[in-house]
Amino acid sequence: MNAEGMAPGTVLEHRFELERLAGAGGMGTVYRARDLATGQPAAVKVLLRAADAVRFTREARLLESAPHPAIVRYVAEGTTPAGTPYLVMEWLDGEELLTRLERGPLSVEETMVLARRVLGALVDLHARGVLHRDLKPSNLFLCGGRVDEVKLLDFGIALPPDASRPITRTGTTIGTPGYMAPEQARGERDADARADLFSLGAVLFECLTGRPAFTGAHVIALLAKVLLEEAPRVTTLRPEVPGRLADLIERLMAKAPGDRPASASAVLAALADVDVLDAARTSSSALRLPRPPEELTAGEQRLLSVILVGAALPIALGTAAAGTAATLPVAAFPFATPLRAVAAAHGAAIAPLADGTWVLALSGTGAATDRAALSARCALATRRVAGDAPIVLAMGRGLAGARQPVGEVAERAARLLQLRSRGVAAAAGPDGATAAPSIGIDELTAGLLDDRFTFEGEGELLGLRGERETPSEDTRVFLGRASLCVGRERELRALEEAFEACVSEPCARAVIVLGEAGVGKSRVLRELLRSPRVRAETLEIWIARGDPSNAGSPFGQLGQALRGAAGVLDGEPVEERRRKLLARIGRHLGDEGQRVAELLGELSGTTFPDEASPKLRAARRDPVLMGDQMLGAWIDFLDAECRAQPVLLVVEDLHWGDLPTIQYVDTALRLLSERPFLVLALTRPDVEAQFPALWSRRSPIVLHLGGLPRRACVQLARDVLGDRADGATLDRLWEHSAGNAFFLEELLRAAVAGRGGDAPPTVLAMVQTRIEGLGPESR
Repeated sequence: MNAEGMAPGTVLEHRFELERLAGAGGMGTVYRARDLATGQPAAVKVLLRAADAVRFTREARLLESAPHPAIVRYVAEGTTPAGTPYLVMEWLDGEELLTRLERGPLSVEETMVLARRVLGALVDLHARGVLHRDLKPSNLFLCGGRVDEVKLLDFGIALPPDASRPITRTGTTIGTPGYMAPEQARGERDADARADLFSLGAVLFECLTGRPAFTGAHVIALLAKVLLEEAPRVTTLRPEVPGRLADLIERLMAKAPGDRPASASAVLAALADVDVLDAARTSSSALRLPRPPEELTAGEQRLLSVILVGAALPIALGTAAAGTAATLPVAAFPFATPLRAVAAAHGAAIAPLADGTWVLALSGTGAATDRAALSARCALATRRVAGDAPIVLAMGRGLAGARQPVGEVAERAARLLQLRSRGVAAAAGPDGATAAPSIGIDELTAGLLDDRFTFEGEGELLGLRGERETPSEDTRVFLGRASLCVGRERELRALEEAFEACVSEPCARAVIVLGEAGVGKSRVLRELLRSPRVRAETLEIWIARGDPSNAGSPFGQLGQALRGAAGVLDGEPVEERRRKLLARIGRHLGDEGQRVAELLGELSGTTFPDEASPKLRAARRDPVLMGDQMLGAWIDFLDAECRAQPVLLVVEDLHWGDLPTIQYVDTALRLLSERPFLVLALTRPDVEAQFPALWSRRSPIVLHLGGLPRRACVQLARDVLGDRADGATLDRLWEHSAGNAFFLEELLRAAVAGRGGDAPPTVLAMVQTRIEGLGPESR
C-alpha cells in the first residue's frame, strides 16, 4: 500500500482514522484524520519518496522538540501497513498567507502583528540552533484567517543543531527561489540564521505591497535577481508605510548577511521602535489596496546586459521551486577563477548559482552600441575560459534606482540558456577542427553590434561567433542586399586626398573624423579601405580600437595595434607571442630587431626575459629611461616600416583611448614628417574634452561627420522599400532618424518587418543611453 492508495476510513496504528485527502507537499501527501484517542482532527503527512526519508525523520524530530504557539504542533509519528513513515500534526483550519495575499496586501498593523508572532518562533528556533530555511507565504498558516494566530509550517529542509553533516553543500540550492537569501542561492555551506531573516523580509515586503519582492518565469532568472537586484523600497509602492518599517525591511533583505540585523531578537527590538499609532492610522487606507501593476515603479530606466554561463555539468533546476535541487560535483565549477578575472576586466558584477550557472551583469555609461560591444567582448572572453559550456548574452532595461537591476533581461537570457543547454552543435572551423559553440545572443544586442562581430543562425538560435581583428572590406549587406553608401561623398573624397598626399609626397598626416554614435564613422572607414586608390597601394594597415573597459590604460591602443601587426593572439603562450613579435619587428630592422622587439614588448604586453639583455635590465630599473627607450624603439620600428611601404594606423573610438598612445603617435608625426604615415582617428566629439588640442601642432585634418542629408536618407529608403516608399513614409523616416545612419537602418528594418509604427528596441536603447547622460533636470 502506498500513500496514494490509502482510502478514507483507513486507521493507522489503531489511532488515526483517515477522513479525506487534504493536499500534497514537497515530501508528503497530507490527509485530514480523526485522532480516536482525543476525538480531535489531525493532519497526517505520509512520506512520498524513500529518498526523502532522512529529511522526513528530521522534520518529525524538530517539531517534537519545538513546542511554540507559532509553530505547528507535533502529535505523533509511525509507519503505514506498507512500512511508509508518516507524521501527525495538529489540524489547522484557516488559510495560508499566500491565499490571503492573493486577495490583496495586509494593513501595516496586520503586517506588524504577523511579524512579531513569526519572529517569536524564530527567536525560539534560532536559540536552539535550528534554521527553518524555507520561510515563505505558503509556509505561514493563518489559523481562523487571523494574522495573530499565524503558525509556521514545513520543516522539511530545516537544519537542526545536531546534524551530523550539513544538509546544504556547495552546489545545492535549499529553499524557494524568490524568498531564499543570496547565500542560499549560491549554495554556501555557512548560511546562518540571518538567511531566515532575509526570507522574513521578503515575506513582509509582500504583505505590505501585495507582490513578491522578486519574480520570474525562469528559476535561473529569479535567482539572478535575488543575487544582483535590489528590491524596490516598500514606500515606493506604498508611501504610507512608516519609514522605520520600510528601513527595517530593506535591512532584512540586504544582500550581505553582515548588513542584516544580527538576530530575530534584534528585529523584534527594531519593530518596537516603529510608530504603532502611525501604523494604525495608515492601516485603514490600505485594507483593500489593489494589487500594483506589473511594473515596479514608473521610475527611470537604464540599459544593462546579462551574461549567463551554464554549468559545465548541467543540472535541471525544475524542482527548485519545491525547495529541492541536485548537488553538483566540483567539476561543475572548473572555470571559477578565470571567469571572475574576465568579469573584473570588463567591470561586470558576477555571482554563481548553486546549480553551476554563473551570472554576469554589466551596466555603465556610454552609448548603447558601446555597451553592446563591451558586453559582446566580455561574452567572447568568457567563452575563452569556459570551454564548451553554454553561454548567452541579452540586453534590456532595468530600474535606475536598483544597484544592479537585472529585470526582464534575465528572463530572456534564461530562456536563451535553456535553448543552448538543449544542445546547439559546435561549428567546424576551416581546418575541419570543431570550434567552441557560439554564444546565444538576443536580437537587441545583435542589432546594436556593428559588422566587426560575426554571427550564425537567426531568431532565438542566433549565435555570436567572434570579432574581426580588422575591418571587413567586403560589400556590406543590409536586409539581404548590397548596402548603398550615400551622402558621404565629400568626406570620402577628403580621406582619399589625404591618403594620396601621404603616399605621393610622401608625408605624415593625421585625419580626425568626429561623429556621434551611429552616425556612420565605421562605414566611412570601410568605404575608404574598399576604394580603388587604397586597394591599389601596397601598404600596412594597423588597427586599434578603444574599449570602455580599459579606457586610459597606458599604451592600450598602441599595444593593440602592435599585437595586430605581429599577428599576436589573446591566450597564446608567451613564447609564441615573443616569436611572432620578434619576427615581425625584425622584418625590416635586421640585427636591431631584437632590441626593438624587447622594448616594444614592454608596451604591448609581451615581455622578454632580461638575463641576456643588460640594456633591457637597466631600463626596467629606471622608469624614465624605460620611457625614452620605448619611444625610441617605436620610432625606429615605424621608420623602418614606412621606408618599406606606407603605413595606415586606424584608431577607432579614440575617445576610449589613452594619453601615452596619443603622445607616441604625436611624436611619430613630428619626427617622421617625411614618411608615408597616415593616422586615421574615428571618435566622438567629446574627445576634445578628454584630449584637448589633439595633435593640433601637426595640423590634422578634422572632418565633422553630421547626419545624412535628406537626399541620402530618401535614396536609402527607396532602395530598401521600393514601391512602399511613399512620400509620407519617407518624411517619417527622415524625421525620426534625424539623419543618423544607424537609426535609419533600424527604422527601415522595422518597416520591412511590418512594424513601421513601432520604435525599434535598438533605437529606444540608443535614446535611453543618451538620456542617461543628461543631468537630472534634463532627463
